[in-house]
Amino acid sequence: MTTTLCESLIMELVQQKPSYDYWLAKGILLLGDNFHSSKRLF
Repeated sequence: MTTTLCESLIMELVQQKPSYDYWLAKGILLLGDNFHSSKRLF
């Protein structure tokens, strides 16, 4: 999976505001891992 596809899927998840905080947190952590692996640090 490409990092841009991963990023767009996670952003879509965040915008849906899931009722399970666990999955929202997992998505945000995965997004951080995605940024780190693609060397896009703030």
